[in-house]
Amino acid sequence: MVSPLSSTEKRKPRTITRIRADQEIVADETFSIVSYNMLAQAYCREESFPYTAHQNLRAKHRIINSCSEFLQLDADILCIQEMDEYSKWNKTFARWGYEGLYFKRSGRKKDGCAIFYRDAKFKCIEVKTVALNDMGPTFQRDNVGLIAILEFNSRRICVATVHLWWNPSYPEVKLQQMRYFMNCIELFNVEKCPLILTGDFNSMPDSAVYEFIRKAKVHAHHPELRALVPRENANDPNEANFLDDLETMSHSYTSLKSGYGDLPTGNGEPQFTNYTRNFIGTLDYIFYESSHFDIVDVLEIPDASELSKEKFLPSSEYPSDHLSLCISLHLLSKPT
Repeated sequence: MVSPLSSTEKRKPRTITRIRADQEIVADETFSIVSYNMLAQAYCREESFPYTAHQNLRAKHRIINSCSEFLQLDADILCIQEMDEYSKWNKTFARWGYEGLYFKRSGRKKDGCAIFYRDAKFKCIEVKTVALNDMGPTFQRDNVGLIAILEFNSRRICVATVHLWWNPSYPEVKLQQMRYFMNCIELFNVEKCPLILTGDFNSMPDSAVYEFIRKAKVHAHHPELRALVPRENANDPNEANFLDDLETMSHSYTSLKSGYGDLPTGNGEPQFTNYTRNFIGTLDYIFYESSHFDIVDVLEIPDASELSKEKFLPSSEYPSDHLSLCISLHLLSKPT
C-alpha cells in the first residue's frame, strides 16, 4: 500500500453537525460508524467515467486518496462496499488499529463487503456472511452482505452491511434481496442485539426497499411495484409469487431510523450520495434502532458546487463515485 501521509491534509475536512450536546452523553458509550462504497479499482474504467482525468482513476492515486478519506473519517467502525485487494487493505487498517472482516462477491467479481472495527474498543463475537445468490436460481446477481456481533463496553451490538443489485428496472429483485438479508439478520441475531444496518442499497428514498426497511413492511400499491407483472422468466417460485407475498412481507426491526433522513432538522435524506454524469441521487444509508441508540452527530454531505468543480465523481479529491456517510451513536442504557 502507498503511504497516505503526504495526502492527509489535501482536502478540507467535511463539517460535523452536532445533534445532541447534553451532559448525558458518555464517551465510553458513544461510537462512530461509516458506510462507504469505495468504488472497486476493477470498475475504474475510462469508458465508465470519461469525464474523470486519467490519473484520478489510477490505482496509486486512488489508494492515496482512499487512505486520506479513511484517516479523516477516523471512525470506530467502517462498513465498506466494493472493496477489492482486501488482503492489502487489511494490513493497512491493522496498522491503524483495526480488525477486519470481509466477504467477497460471488462468481468472478473481485470486490466484496468489509467491516473494520477498532480492536481497542470492540471485540468480534460472531460473524455471518450472506450470499444473496442463495435466494434461488433467478437471483444470481452475485451480491453479498456481512453481519457481525460486536462487543462494546461489555454490551453487544449487531452491525450489518450489504450491497444490493444496481439495476433500477428490477425493483422487485432488490426488495427480495433486502427481505432475504433482513431475514438472515433476524436468524443470526438471536440475542436481539441492537442493530445498525448500512450499505449501498441502490435504492432511492422513495423506493420500496427504503419503505420496507423504515416501516418494516411495504405497501402492495407502492408506486415502484404497482406496474409490475410477473416476469416471463420467473420460473423460481420465490420470484413468481412475489406479488402475492407483498402483504405478508415484513421484518421485526420496527424502530429503524435513518442516520441522515430522520434528523431533527427535518430535511430528509441528502440530495445525493452518488454523483456521476449518468446519475445523481441517494443510494447509501445508515439505519439504526432508535429504541437502542441516540444519534449524537453526523458528517455533512458536500455541496454540489464543490463536487461539480471537476464535473462529477470520481475526482482528484474524491476517489469514489459515492460519498462516505458517518454518524456517531450513543448506546442507551435502557431500550426506549
